[in-house]
Amino acid sequence: MKRQLWLASFACALSLAATHSQPLIAQNVIPDIRATQADGKAAKIIIFDAPGGPYKANSEVLGPTIDPAGIDAAGTVVGSYRDADNGALYGYYRLADGTLHRFHPDPMIRKDDVGAVPTGIAADGTIIGSFSDTGSYVGNHIGFIRAQTGYTEFNPFDSIDTLPQAINSAGVVTGEYEDASGNYHGFVRDAEGNFTSFDAPVSGTVLEIMPTSINSSGSIVGFVSTPTSFGGFLRDSNGMITLIDIPQSYGFVPVAISDSGLVVGWLNTGDTYAPTVGFILDSQGNYTTFSPPGAVETFPTAIDPQGSIVGYYADQFDNLRGFYRLRDGTFGIFSVPASTKTLPATWTLPTAISPKGDITGFFFYLEEDGGGYEHNFIRINPDPPPASAGQDKNATGPAR
Repeated sequence: MKRQLWLASFACALSLAATHSQPLIAQNVIPDIRATQADGKAAKIIIFDAPGGPYKANSEVLGPTIDPAGIDAAGTVVGSYRDADNGALYGYYRLADGTLHRFHPDPMIRKDDVGAVPTGIAADGTIIGSFSDTGSYVGNHIGFIRAQTGYTEFNPFDSIDTLPQAINSAGVVTGEYEDASGNYHGFVRDAEGNFTSFDAPVSGTVLEIMPTSINSSGSIVGFVSTPTSFGGFLRDSNGMITLIDIPQSYGFVPVAISDSGLVVGWLNTGDTYAPTVGFILDSQGNYTTFSPPGAVETFPTAIDPQGSIVGYYADQFDNLRGFYRLRDGTFGIFSVPASTKTLPATWTLPTAISPKGDITGFFFYLEEDGGGYEHNFIRINPDPPPASAGQDKNATGPAR
């Protein structure tokens, strides 16, 4: 079964990081503060574990089951985790006040809704994702939308597998579904519950067509693969689909699109052992590649409304470090310090950024015996507006 996008880039980073020793592109570096803050105060990093965590590094629970999937304007983080007692998947959210809540999409409908994997959260706190009754991420999935106003399950066009991936500020959801004949398609679900199916203009059997992001106007980016090709696409708000072409690239993945139409992702610059770099593509088709200083592989993961890009990169020592790239091209680089350690985490992987610029993700700190544990983090942008989060009336109670 398909996994969330970061896992593919994570595996690529691990397999290729040790093959290079020089920075790809020289860029300006700023200290670990956000340059957009006039007072220049340092960011605050909060470390937390998902319910049942921390998780042992290199164990079978690693993957899309425990990473934060998104963070909203109020500072609520949403993700999923594997229960230590029964091995089932559950969704969770962490409010800005630090309280953690486990949830089924709807405990009245699905009393033991295992296999729940949230994949996104809108600015108003609406959560989307999918769940499987098999007790793991494999199997057939049903999409869900979980809002303060209610809960909805959906399978577009009687699909046998539905994977919502992104939601915008208007409540429009996009993702992938598999029809009864085993063919894959993209879908759009509007705020009223109406569905539109779409396909990329490629020849041959589509192995996957995965939307990864949708902006406020409804433009969607994603990737499509066939037995002989792999690349990106853009579907505009009118439904027109264009294959993205970046010259001299050997496969690329768009991961996000901003409200201004900037497309962000990563691309391979050559064959198996060539560097992977980040790219920015504007609405006129102009593109720029980038990598933080010292990077041998670069994987952007998200972009905020101000145009700040977050992601992670691998250095020549196989460490994965977080970065953000401001709109003016300057970089900030950070590794999350473990709460009981004097050294930074060996691997720091940002996965999402909020409209306020707060960053969430996860990190590993490897112990001397080669073991280690995964923890989650929130990197609070310096001096943000106060965030308030009330108790969710649909919650099943504090997480165990």
